Amino acid sequence: MPPKRVVSMNLCTDQLAMLVAAPGQLLSVSYLALDPRGSAMATEAQAYQINHGLAEEIYLMQPDLVIAGSFSTRATVNMLQRLGIPVVVMEPAYSLDDVGARLQDMGDVLGQTVRADDLIADFEARLAELRADVSARPTAALY
Repeated sequence: MPPKRVVSMNLCTDQLAMLVAAPGQLLSVSYLALDPRGSAMATEAQAYQINHGLAEEIYLMQPDLVIAGSFSTRATVNMLQRLGIPVVVMEPAYSLDDVGARLQDMGDVLGQTVRADDLIADFEARLAELRADVSARPTAALY
């Protein structure tokens, strides 16, 4: 059964969860998601409760799943697990080739595999178009 009250406590997982989650499934994202200097989805993040990655505040939200990144605070992750809250720790995408795998991971965690598959297909098609047009080839991409 897909989780119904999901909290993300990492900028990368925030953005993946905002893309993949069903309406109402994602409860909270990290405060970093609001910062347009680092977040590609700062406007979208305004629709969610904000957390600062603190075990106490996340616990009080009563999530049935917390999604953390491998660089998230270990103390918070460990405390939430000791309190009986399921925590999934996701690896970051280190290259464009990793993006599809991370979207698939998020789809699996949220029970939204069809949505993830659609996003992966769209991402791969758009990336193929960019790669085909040498004059438009990006030297950097934020996704």
